Amino acid sequence: MGSPLRELGISKSVRIGSISREGKTWIAVADDVLTVGDRITLIGTRDDIDKVKDSFQPQPPPKQGVVIAGGGETGYHLAYVLEGARFAVVLLEADRERCDDLAVRLKSTTVVHCDGTLRETLEEERVGSADVFVACTGDDENNILAAVEAKDIGTKTVMSIVGRPDYAAVVGKLGIDLAVSPRRVMARQVLGLLQSGPVVSRSSLAGSNIGVFEIEVLPEAPATEHVLANLRLPPQCLIAAVMREDYARVPGADDRLHAGDTVVALIEDSVEEQALKVFGTNGR
Repeated sequence: MGSPLRELGISKSVRIGSISREGKTWIAVADDVLTVGDRITLIGTRDDIDKVKDSFQPQPPPKQGVVIAGGGETGYHLAYVLEGARFAVVLLEADRERCDDLAVRLKSTTVVHCDGTLRETLEEERVGSADVFVACTGDDENNILAAVEAKDIGTKTVMSIVGRPDYAAVVGKLGIDLAVSPRRVMARQVLGLLQSGPVVSRSSLAGSNIGVFEIEVLPEAPATEHVLANLRLPPQCLIAAVMREDYARVPGADDRLHAGDTVVALIEDSVEEQALKVFGTNGR
């Protein structure tokens, strides 16, 4: 604390993306100074971030308990992403063969052979003491029922995968904190592919005027003409990651972009048009 970000000695494989303070969020720059109570976004691989977190949190937060009902592809990938020092993950799956497969593929997740949609099972597995319960069994009705039961027995936050759009207005009234629709996610992906220009997809950083962009670097784009440090990008734009040939990493100032690269960038709304011109053909 008290030193600008450039002097903190953070690993080059990790980047501070944004800083939130007193209700305001902005993209971090090298001269920013962190204060107690700030919330920051760290960008990098899970292992790299785990190595630097102690620099910002002398006392690591307690593990959060996450229970996932359903060991299909959604449940598996969610458990895989959450595995680590921050979460204690329990995965409930009714199919025995699938349980055996999940137990081999997941390193630190507790896989339980049971029906995660039944209240008695949820009580037996002490789901009421979990911080988060996620229902992703592959059946909308079962997901909603399981989430409602988990909330009723005391789970702090419950989430559900809900495919039918007409259920969207119902889940909130039932006490479900968040419902995710695969159809809407897929629609956003398809719309992203149909967009002209360099933007592949766009989302927003929660509670801010910062967009998270996935951008394809087009042939002859200005972004390919110089190393990153010399690109004419506004300070309100941060290149957080570069993906090339299925390999993603946090870039350095001396790295250079190539046509076909995919860039993940944080861009404030006020400079969106200016920043995106750098990645388009001839600045368009």
